[in-house]
Amino acid sequence: GYKLTVKVSPCAEPHQSEVFANFDLTVSTYPGEEDTRALAEQGCFDRLQELLPRRKLATASVLYLYPFSGTAFREDRGVSCLVESDVPVTDRIVELPPVG
Repeated sequence: GYKLTVKVSPCAEPHQSEVFANFDLTVSTYPGEEDTRALAEQGCFDRLQELLPRRKLATASVLYLYPFSGTAFREDRGVSCLVESDVPVTDRIVELPPVG
């Protein structure tokens, strides 16, 4: 299978991307790589629109990690959404709403 290594660091350390949302795909069967990618992309953009002002949304780079095969989909339907800054920052790129 395919493995990805991600360096996790606190927001106070210089970084250029951060996870802003995680969600599970709700389809019951693997729709194929292209449709899975499209569902992940749409889900991430929908969630980002709730967090960023429209003027910032136009300049945001969004990345997403999603199940890339039927085997991966059967093991985990999770999608992680990341937003990327063009320069390193030492605070949050996206201001998340309070939990609770």
